Order: sequence, then C-alpha cells, then structure tokens
Amino acid sequence: MFRGNWNNSETSSPMILAKSCHDMDLLRWIIGKKCTRLSSFGSLKYFNRAHMPKGAPPRCTDGCIHAAECPYDAVKVYCSPDTSYWFQAAATGDPNPTQEKLMEAVKTGPYGRCVFQCDNNVVDHMVVNLEFEDEVTVAFTMAAFTPAIEREMTIMGTKGYLRGSLEQEKIWVTDFLTKHTEEIDTKNGQFGHIGHGGGDEGLVRDFVRVLRGEETGDRVTEIGISCESHMIAFAAEESRLNGSVIDMETFMRRQTDALV
Repeated sequence: MFRGNWNNSETSSPMILAKSCHDMDLLRWIIGKKCTRLSSFGSLKYFNRAHMPKGAPPRCTDGCIHAAECPYDAVKVYCSPDTSYWFQAAATGDPNPTQEKLMEAVKTGPYGRCVFQCDNNVVDHMVVNLEFEDEVTVAFTMAAFTPAIEREMTIMGTKGYLRGSLEQEKIWVTDFLTKHTEEIDTKNGQFGHIGHGGGDEGLVRDFVRVLRGEETGDRVTEIGISCESHMIAFAAEESRLNGSVIDMETFMRRQTDALV
C-alpha cells in the first residue's frame, strides 16, 4: 500500500478509508446502531527514509544488497508463486498476469520502488476508538504488519464471546457458563478469497435478487448506512490529524452543510 495506488492521500484517500472502509461497514452492520463519537491515533512510523537500509537503491531490482534479508523486497512480494493474486493484479493492472509481466511491472512501475523511498504519506498503523448508541464500544486496530488477507474480530457479550478469522474462514463461539466453544466453518467453496473474500460476488448476487424482487430482507444494507460508515472513516482521519474526539452528529451535519 506504500508503493502504489493508495500510498498518498493527496492523490487517493486516507488509508483508513482505502483499506478499512470494509471494516467500518461490518461494524455498523453488526452493531445495527449509529456511531455517536470516536477518537483515533496513528502515524507513518516505519515506512520512511529514516528506516531505509544503508545503500539501498531507489528500486528493488537495481541490485539491492539487502534483498535477501528484506521482507519488503518487491520481487518477493509480487513475483513469488504463493503471492496473493490481488497483489499481482494491483501491480500489473492484469487479473491474470504472467511472470514476465510481473517482473516488468516491478522493474518499471511504482510497485517496484524501495518501500522506504516512496512518496507515501499515509499511516502504517492506526487505532480507532468508537462509541455507538446504547454505549456499545469498539476498539479497532489497523496495521501494515499483518498477513495480506487476515482480518480478525472479537465480539464480547454478556453470556459469551465470538471470535472470527478471515484467513482461517472460521468463527468460534464460546459460552461463559459451559466453557464450551463451538467452531463454525464459514469457508465458501464457490468463491473463497476471490473478490474481497467472495464479497464482490455476493454483492452482485444480492443486487440482482433485489431487482428481481427476490431479496428484501436484512441482508441488503441501505445506502444511507453505507454512507454513514464511510463518514466514520473520514471522521477517524480528522481525529487522527487534529487529536480531537469527533462527535459524529456534528461532523456529518458539517459535511452536509458544505455540500449545500
């Protein structure tokens, strides 16, 4: 994210919107209540020139002497056989790139730059504390130093708790009284991780069902709620920059007034 399309908020968007708007959508949908206020902290602490290995060239393919021990070497990240297809597609603009096309993209495109020498200004770690109606609280953490497709969530209840893992495609539900933990396999054999973990196909499927009059239940999210979760991301960035606690009603009214 620090090399390519979303590395600079001046030309794209804040990192919390670019890569965590899905999480805000999920939180708003699961809780089913409005966010009332939030605060946020984060910075670009590691991926900058202060941490550039001595003598590293501008591009990873320019004979970098640190390539063997650098986990962020572009050839490793984008050209390895086990690399996520998403990373390869982003680097080349091709959903099914050849190895030759991958190497060409790393040699000439933005994704082949030394990760410590880019024009990036977005955060590499960030936390957001959110309060929803009825005093529901959420602590959200975003960090660059996690597996590419991993997202984890823990929901604490009064009689038990739920833990979920996107990478493992499982949910665990633990009962406080019995101490029993039930494991639920959520793996989607048809879509897997393709297209946001199968979410893209699910959205299109549900959209077609709505057009056909077949889907009117809780699975369909109103556009207003989606807009609200995006506003949460914008508010989190404002809080991070200003060091303030954001009242969401005031924040959203201010954005609406600015459009009039």
